[in-house]
Amino acid sequence: DMCMPLTALIQAAKNKEATAARIGCLDELDRWVSTHGLRAGVMYLNSLVPYRCTALVRVYREVIYCTSAYDSQLELSGVDVPEVPLGASFSQYAIRDGSFYTDVGAHELTLRDEKLIGTVQSYMGVRMLKADGSLYGTLSHFDFAWVRPPTEHLAFLEAAALRLQKHVQPGGSADSAERG
Repeated sequence: DMCMPLTALIQAAKNKEATAARIGCLDELDRWVSTHGLRAGVMYLNSLVPYRCTALVRVYREVIYCTSAYDSQLELSGVDVPEVPLGASFSQYAIRDGSFYTDVGAHELTLRDEKLIGTVQSYMGVRMLKADGSLYGTLSHFDFAWVRPPTEHLAFLEAAALRLQKHVQPGGSADSAERG
Protein backbone atom coordinates (compact mmCIF):
# COMPACT_ATOMS: atom_id res chain seq x y z
CA ASP A 1 0.00 0.00 0.00
CA MET A 2 1.50 3.30 -1.09
CA CYS A 3 -0.68 5.44 1.19
CA MET A 4 0.87 6.89 4.29
CA PRO A 5 -0.82 5.89 7.55
CA LEU A 6 -3.53 8.24 8.82
CA THR A 7 -1.41 9.25 11.83
CA ALA A 8 1.49 10.13 9.51
CA LEU A 9 -0.85 12.26 7.40
CA ILE A 10 -2.00 14.15 10.49
CA GLN A 11 1.59 14.65 11.63
CA ALA A 12 2.62 15.89 8.17
CA ALA A 13 -0.21 18.41 8.27
CA LYS A 14 0.73 19.58 11.77
CA ASN A 15 4.41 20.00 10.85
CA LYS A 16 4.05 21.58 7.42
CA GLU A 17 6.17 24.60 6.72
CA ALA A 18 4.45 27.95 6.11
CA THR A 19 5.53 28.05 2.49
CA ALA A 20 5.40 24.35 1.71
CA ALA A 21 3.01 22.99 -0.87
CA ARG A 22 3.28 19.72 -2.70
CA ILE A 23 1.45 18.46 -5.72
CA GLY A 24 -1.14 15.88 -4.84
CA CYS A 25 -2.14 12.63 -6.46
CA LEU A 26 -5.79 12.07 -7.37
CA ASP A 27 -5.42 8.31 -7.04
CA GLU A 28 -4.08 8.82 -3.51
CA LEU A 29 -7.06 11.07 -2.73
CA ASP A 30 -9.38 8.30 -3.99
CA ARG A 31 -7.63 5.72 -1.80
CA TRP A 32 -7.99 7.92 1.31
CA VAL A 33 -11.68 8.51 0.69
CA SER A 34 -12.53 4.91 -0.20
CA THR A 35 -10.56 3.53 2.76
CA HIS A 36 -11.22 6.09 5.51
CA GLY A 37 -14.11 8.29 4.31
CA LEU A 38 -14.58 11.81 3.05
CA ARG A 39 -12.93 13.50 6.06
CA ALA A 40 -9.70 11.57 5.37
CA GLY A 41 -9.78 12.99 1.85
CA VAL A 42 -10.19 16.50 3.28
CA MET A 43 -7.24 15.80 5.61
CA TYR A 44 -5.16 14.59 2.67
CA LEU A 45 -5.93 17.76 0.71
CA ASN A 46 -4.95 19.86 3.73
CA SER A 47 -1.61 18.05 4.00
CA LEU A 48 -0.68 19.41 0.57
CA VAL A 49 -0.93 23.12 1.34
CA PRO A 50 0.23 25.69 3.90
CA TYR A 51 -3.35 26.64 4.84
CA ARG A 52 -4.48 25.74 8.35
CA CYS A 53 -7.94 24.46 7.37
CA THR A 54 -9.60 22.60 4.52
CA ALA A 55 -13.36 22.27 4.27
CA LEU A 56 -16.16 20.94 2.14
CA VAL A 57 -19.25 23.11 2.53
CA ARG A 58 -22.69 22.88 1.00
CA VAL A 59 -24.96 25.74 0.08
CA TYR A 60 -28.63 25.63 0.98
CA ARG A 61 -30.94 28.64 0.72
CA GLU A 62 -28.03 31.10 0.50
CA VAL A 63 -26.36 29.76 3.65
CA ILE A 64 -23.20 27.65 3.76
CA TYR A 65 -23.02 24.63 6.03
CA CYS A 66 -19.86 22.72 6.79
CA THR A 67 -20.03 19.09 5.67
CA SER A 68 -16.47 18.11 6.55
CA ALA A 69 -13.49 20.10 7.77
CA TYR A 70 -9.95 19.57 8.96
CA ASP A 71 -7.82 21.97 11.01
CA SER A 72 -4.12 21.10 10.90
CA GLN A 73 -3.75 22.59 14.40
CA LEU A 74 -6.46 20.18 15.62
CA GLU A 75 -8.42 22.97 17.32
CA LEU A 76 -11.53 23.00 15.10
CA SER A 77 -13.76 20.29 13.71
CA GLY A 78 -16.55 20.55 11.17
CA VAL A 79 -19.09 21.10 13.92
CA ASP A 80 -17.10 24.15 15.07
CA VAL A 81 -17.44 25.86 11.68
CA PRO A 82 -20.48 28.11 11.95
CA GLU A 83 -23.24 28.43 9.38
CA VAL A 84 -22.56 31.58 7.39
CA PRO A 85 -24.68 33.54 4.91
CA LEU A 86 -23.23 32.92 1.45
CA GLY A 87 -22.88 36.66 0.86
CA ALA A 88 -20.58 36.95 3.88
CA SER A 89 -18.21 34.23 2.67
CA PHE A 90 -15.42 33.97 0.13
CA SER A 91 -17.29 30.88 -1.12
CA GLN A 92 -19.63 33.17 -3.05
CA TYR A 93 -16.78 34.04 -5.43
CA ALA A 94 -15.67 30.43 -5.89
CA ILE A 95 -19.27 29.50 -6.73
CA ARG A 96 -19.73 32.44 -9.08
CA ASP A 97 -16.40 32.09 -10.91
CA GLY A 98 -15.64 28.38 -10.51
CA SER A 99 -12.57 29.13 -8.40
CA PHE A 100 -11.28 31.95 -6.26
CA TYR A 101 -8.27 32.71 -4.12
CA THR A 102 -7.01 35.71 -2.29
CA ASP A 103 -3.59 36.37 -0.86
CA VAL A 104 -4.58 39.36 1.23
CA GLY A 105 -7.84 38.09 2.68
CA ALA A 106 -10.38 40.51 4.05
CA HIS A 107 -8.19 43.46 3.16
CA GLU A 108 -8.34 42.83 -0.58
CA LEU A 109 -9.21 46.18 -2.11
CA THR A 110 -11.52 44.75 -4.76
CA LEU A 111 -13.82 43.15 -2.17
CA ARG A 112 -14.67 46.30 -0.21
CA ASP A 113 -17.46 44.47 1.56
CA GLU A 114 -17.66 44.90 5.32
CA LYS A 115 -19.55 41.57 5.64
CA LEU A 116 -16.33 39.79 4.60
CA ILE A 117 -14.14 41.43 7.20
CA GLY A 118 -13.82 38.71 9.77
CA THR A 119 -11.45 36.02 10.84
CA VAL A 120 -10.58 34.30 7.54
CA GLN A 121 -7.63 36.13 6.02
CA SER A 122 -6.53 33.68 3.31
CA TYR A 123 -8.77 31.58 1.07
CA MET A 124 -8.53 29.28 -1.95
CA GLY A 125 -11.69 27.51 -3.06
CA VAL A 126 -13.41 25.86 -5.99
CA ARG A 127 -17.04 25.26 -6.89
CA MET A 128 -18.24 21.80 -5.88
CA LEU A 129 -20.98 20.15 -7.91
CA LYS A 130 -23.06 17.07 -7.20
CA ALA A 131 -22.86 14.08 -9.55
CA ASP A 132 -26.01 15.35 -11.33
CA GLY A 133 -24.23 18.65 -12.11
CA SER A 134 -26.20 20.79 -9.65
CA LEU A 135 -24.46 23.01 -7.11
CA TYR A 136 -23.28 21.42 -3.88
CA GLY A 137 -21.05 24.17 -2.45
CA THR A 138 -17.28 24.61 -2.29
CA LEU A 139 -14.11 22.72 -1.52
CA SER A 140 -11.65 25.17 0.00
CA HIS A 141 -8.53 25.86 1.99
CA PHE A 142 -8.49 28.80 4.39
CA ASP A 143 -6.48 30.32 7.19
CA PHE A 144 -6.91 32.90 9.92
CA ALA A 145 -3.50 34.37 9.06
CA TRP A 146 -1.96 35.51 5.80
CA VAL A 147 -0.82 32.65 3.57
CA ARG A 148 0.90 33.00 0.22
CA PRO A 149 -1.47 31.08 -2.06
CA PRO A 150 0.11 28.11 -3.81
CA THR A 151 -1.59 28.98 -7.10
CA GLU A 152 -0.14 25.86 -8.72
CA HIS A 153 -2.45 23.89 -6.40
CA LEU A 154 -5.66 25.45 -7.77
CA ALA A 155 -5.91 23.10 -10.77
CA PHE A 156 -5.41 20.10 -8.47
CA LEU A 157 -8.13 21.36 -6.12
CA GLU A 158 -10.51 21.67 -9.10
CA ALA A 159 -9.69 18.09 -10.15
CA ALA A 160 -10.16 16.91 -6.54
CA ALA A 161 -13.62 18.51 -6.45
CA LEU A 162 -14.54 16.52 -9.56
CA ARG A 163 -13.30 13.29 -7.95
CA LEU A 164 -15.27 13.98 -4.77
CA GLN A 165 -18.57 14.56 -6.63
CA LYS A 166 -19.55 10.93 -6.28
CA HIS A 167 -19.20 11.20 -2.49
CA VAL A 168 -21.82 13.90 -2.03
CA GLN A 169 -25.41 12.74 -2.20
CA PRO A 170 -28.06 14.47 -4.33
CA GLY A 171 -29.92 15.51 -1.16
CA GLY A 172 -26.99 17.72 -0.20
CA SER A 173 -25.23 15.67 2.46
CA ALA A 174 -21.91 13.90 2.35
CA ASP A 175 -21.75 10.14 2.36
CA SER A 176 -21.23 8.19 5.59
CA ALA A 177 -23.02 10.96 7.51
CA GLU A 178 -19.71 12.75 7.97
CA ARG A 179 -19.97 16.03 9.78
CA GLY A 180 -16.40 17.05 10.48
